[in-house]
Amino acid sequence: MTSKPLKSRRIAASLADASREVNRAATDLHHLNLGPGADLVAQWQADGLELPDLPAMRRYRLDRVRRQMKKMQYDGVLLMDPLNIRYATDSTNMQVWVMHNAARYCWVGMDGSCIVWEFNECEFLDAHNPAITEIRSAIGSTYFLAGPRWAEAANRFADEIIDVITTHAGANAKIAVDQCHAIGYQRLAQAGIEVGNGQELMELARVIKGPDEIRAMRCAVHACEASMAEMLRPSTSFRQLTFDSHQPPHSEYRRYCCQFHGVGQCDEFPEIYWPEQWKEWGYDGELEPNMVLTVESFVGPRSGGEGVKLENQVLITHSGPELLTHFPISLN
Repeated sequence: MTSKPLKSRRIAASLADASREVNRAATDLHHLNLGPGADLVAQWQADGLELPDLPAMRRYRLDRVRRQMKKMQYDGVLLMDPLNIRYATDSTNMQVWVMHNAARYCWVGMDGSCIVWEFNECEFLDAHNPAITEIRSAIGSTYFLAGPRWAEAANRFADEIIDVITTHAGANAKIAVDQCHAIGYQRLAQAGIEVGNGQELMELARVIKGPDEIRAMRCAVHACEASMAEMLRPSTSFRQLTFDSHQPPHSEYRRYCCQFHGVGQCDEFPEIYWPEQWKEWGYDGELEPNMVLTVESFVGPRSGGEGVKLENQVLITHSGPELLTHFPISLN
């Protein structure tokens, strides 16, 4: 299945009546208008940093989603978490607001389909990515958006989603969903659609960074510095990190909630807890090349006085850890 006919038929049509400014907004960098800007990009280049290839990064991320779907035997995934939508489509819109108002969502199918349901008249925010095969208007069903007609809106949402799943994945499909309202889950079950854990799918897809994601993260943390843990090498187990890392006496110092966690678009899998939390929260695994971890620390004396919070990002490579943050610890 190719995206060009759908893109020309639907996306271009949605922009046909748009002003010159809106058409210009449908170009590659519009959705990144909160990004670094020309001055910072020039500084990165002057300091010898290699800039990410954004189209290549988009392709890598969507491919990671589909590879993980294939591995877990899903026919598609419905995404409503704005961070997951950003990962799959590299498109954003009111990220904080849509965390509590489900007014934007996305379908990624194994058949090559990638459909974004966009907030009112915001189609141009998705037009930069040719992997998006269709843009539709979202149906919001929160009480704020729909009032006492929320159930009616939720059922209209479900009608359309079930039709899309049937069209692109067939009857009795197996899909993943990262989050949804109760009526959505109920209707999917009634339609004979098997639903799995979409957050698990997306966390596992996002855990291994592509070369351009790594370039982007190097640029993003160019202004930071600290030490790195030599333990952060491929094949080191999560259990080793839990029990063998340096740990100030908890009886004397307050500390952060974890020792390490994955990082990418935000805090990500895995999360490495403290030894006494292992029985309740711990799980094992191994570090792999191209994982990126944050080394967390907060040291605050229980006796009183100031505490210090440091957070350093480390890329796991075949030859050992690479510190991505380079900000001096000294206050001088």
